[in-house]
Parts: sequence; structure tokens; C-alpha cells
Amino acid sequence: MTQDVYARAVQLIASDRWAEAARELAPSLAATPSTPLLALAAEVSLRFGAYAEACDLARQSAQHMTAPLDPIVAARIARLYRRLELSPELGHLFDTQAPVRWPPSLAAEMAILASSASLFDHAARIAREPMHDAPQNADAHYVAGLLAMFDGDRDRSLDHLRQALTIEPRMGNAHWLVAMQDDVDGASAHVDAMRGALPGVAPVSENAAYLHFSLHRRLHDLGLYREAWAALEAGWRVVRQIDPYDPDTDERLFAALRDVPMPAKVPSGTDGEPRLIFIVGMFRSGTTLIERVLTTHPDVVDGGETYQFTAAFREAADSDGRGPVDLELVRRAHAVDFDQVRVRFMNYARWRAAGRPVLTEKLPANFLNVPFILRALPSATIVHLRRDPIDTCFSNLRTYFRGAAPYSNSPVDMARYYCAYDALMAHWSEQAPGRIVEVEYSAFVANPDVESARLLEACGLAVPASPHKTLSMPRSTTASAADVGKGILRNRGGAWRPYEHELVEMRNLLDDRCS
Repeated sequence: MTQDVYARAVQLIASDRWAEAARELAPSLAATPSTPLLALAAEVSLRFGAYAEACDLARQSAQHMTAPLDPIVAARIARLYRRLELSPELGHLFDTQAPVRWPPSLAAEMAILASSASLFDHAARIAREPMHDAPQNADAHYVAGLLAMFDGDRDRSLDHLRQALTIEPRMGNAHWLVAMQDDVDGASAHVDAMRGALPGVAPVSENAAYLHFSLHRRLHDLGLYREAWAALEAGWRVVRQIDPYDPDTDERLFAALRDVPMPAKVPSGTDGEPRLIFIVGMFRSGTTLIERVLTTHPDVVDGGETYQFTAAFREAADSDGRGPVDLELVRRAHAVDFDQVRVRFMNYARWRAAGRPVLTEKLPANFLNVPFILRALPSATIVHLRRDPIDTCFSNLRTYFRGAAPYSNSPVDMARYYCAYDALMAHWSEQAPGRIVEVEYSAFVANPDVESARLLEACGLAVPASPHKTLSMPRSTTASAADVGKGILRNRGGAWRPYEHELVEMRNLLDDRCS
């Protein structure tokens, strides 16, 4: 009976008949709640804007999970848990499913989903299954290459990615990972391969975007800057159609955030709870390096780059949305119980830290959440990383973020966003003196011993003799993943100079507004 109800509800949802699906589920949920039905009910709640209810139902679904599920059902639930940032529940699902092999059609997606939640052991196990069951599956080789890159194993990563491209030459995401890691010696052949693949992909698609951005990188490697710029512009055009950007919305958001009061500093923290370090700034500003330095310390666990704080904030506000914060979330903040935000975030932090005393969270865009973080988690340390504006902006412009940074597909939009960020951080630093640890990227890489010691001390951590020389190698799932094994890079700046003429307007905006 439960399976019949589930199947009918899934059909109704597929037909966009959500209210009927809710009515179909209600009697069975009241009589015999089960993991699949509770998870579907959570989907329905999300559809009708009940974010907090969806979180509660999803947690209940995990509590009822005691045996493996049909892989198709389990995959649907895994997507829900990831959507709601319920990482402990997602880990429980993968633990429960471990005896069951994922079919090749789902394994690649599930491995990527697991790695995105820092469930790397599960990701590696799941990724091995299609390599055994379907060795000619391009997705399987792509995932193996992606996970190897996260581990810092460049050669193994490139080997799998090239096998993926041999099987499916139009695989844009595989081209992108090759472009991020490969030496210049292979650039010319790679350019030819991508140009051959482009006519076979939909012109407005993620595949096309990946290919254009990858072409830009490889042509840049070859010093063919005019062609590289044309490829980059083509990538921006595609992404602007996939993910249009509305600068007015961001302008209103920044204005609303400036009116958010900074909470007073009050004692907080409970014995046994991990201390929290939030690393914020612009994307591509060096936050991964700072996380690596902090994780040299034996007390520190790298939490990676997550939306855990946003999810806790959204649940307390009962407000779904996009990005780390939005206007509606800011409007509701005055009525939010930030103790509830704290409880949810700390439940996650205890799970992720696994007994270690300190946890990092390095989502750069959490700079938008600084006053809310300090209100919910008063003892948290905020580390703000600042890098040269032009270098930061150009690095954003040449990275495909898949929706995470829609402002980065136009030099003018990029400059305006950077200046808004810069002004907001200056405002909050003034409002909360001494509560934000400022780190200048250029000073850090020029003198890593001194700056690493200063950073660790500011975060309340004992300073080792040579803090940067034994940089830990946490897995990185960010746009900097390809650089994780390269140590402290002192030559990151100046990539924009071959495009100096094309970037005049961006540079003028940065000079006028951020000086």
C-alpha cells in the first residue's frame, strides 16, 4: 500500500499537481509514516514555501530509515537532503545504502553529491562501483577524475578525465577540469579538441559554457590573448542566458544589509562545542589558502565551503530562497529566533568536527551574513581575506561558477559588485571593531611565516615553529581545487594584463569606487 501511495504521489508531482500529491500522502503519513513518504511530503512543503516544515519532515524521514531503499528512491531523497543542507542525514542515508550498489546511471551523481557534502569516503566508495560495472562510462571516469583532483592527485585526475573525453568528446565539465590542471604542453591539442566538440553541443547550455571558459584558459596558456578574450566573451554570453543577473536586486540587498545592526559582543559558547572560524571575502581571493594554513593546527577541522549557516537561518525564518542571503531573509531577520539558528548550526558543527575543538567554514560569500553570524554565534571568529581588486575581479570573470556568482559574467557588473562588497565589509569592520580578522593576500604570500603566526594567534590557536611549511592538504571542492597541491602561490597576480584594453571600464570603476 505504501509503495502504491508513493508511486501515485510521484506521478502527481511529475505532472505538477502538488496539491493533489499532498492529499494523496496525508492519510498514509498519519497512519504509517515511512522514509519515502515523509521525504515526498518534505518536497511538497518546499513547493508551497514551507521551508521549516520541509526540514522537519526530511529529518523525520531520516529517523525512519533503517534499511536500504530502492536506489531510485534513495537518490531522490539524497537530492532533498543536499538541497536542505542536511549533511548528517545524508551521511546516514549513504551509510544505510552501503550494501546496495548504485546503478551506473545514478552512481556518478551520488558520488558528486556526497563529495559536495564532504562525505568523501562515501564518494570514493560510490565512484568505484561504475568503474567496475561500466568501465566505458564517461561519467564514471569524470567523477574519478574529479575526486582525484580534490585529493590533489593531478596525474590520476587527468588520466581519468582524458578517458572520459575519449568516450564523450563533448563533455564540457571534463574539459574544464583538464584546463584547470594540464600543463601548457598539452594546450594546443586540447584547443583543437574543444573546437571540434563545440558544434556538437547545444549553444545555450552548461556544456557550451564549460567549453568556452575552458577554451579561454587554454588559449591564454598559449599566449593567444585575442582569441582567449573572444572565448571568454562567448562564455559570458552563454551564462547570462542560462543565469541572468539583475544588478538592481543586489543593489537593494546591499542597501538593506547596511541597515542591519551589528550585535553587541556577548560571552557565548558551551564546553564541548567546537569553536567556529568563518573565512569570508570574494570568491577567488585566497580563502582556500587560509583554510589550509588554519588546518595545519591539530585542533582544526576544515569544514569546507557550505551553505550550512544559510540553511539554519532560512529554517528559523521559514524562508526559502537562493544564495547565502536575500532580501526576504533580511526582512524577516528581526523576527528570527537566532538561538534556533545557533542550535541547528551547532548540531551540524559537532557532527562535522567529530570531537575536534575547532571547525572552519570557508564559504566566501558569507561576508553577506557577518552580522547574522555574530548574532547567532557570538564567539565565532570572522577571518576576512582581501586580495588585489583587479586580480580578484579578473579571476572571477574567467571562472564558471554555475550560478554561484552571476555578477561575474560582465566586467562592469563584476566591478560594481566588488565595490559594493568592499564598502559593506568596511562598514561592518567599523561597526564591529576587533571582531573581524583582516588578512591581506599579498602580504600573506610575501611573508607567510609572520602572517601565518599572526593569523593563528588572532584565531586563538597556538603557533607552531613554522606554521606554513607543513600545510595540510584538506580536500578542496572549490574553484581552487586544482591549486591545492601547489603550495603558496606567489605568482597569481597580473593574469589580467594581456586584456588591459578590454578591461579599461572595469579598472576605472574599481579606481573610482574602491579607492
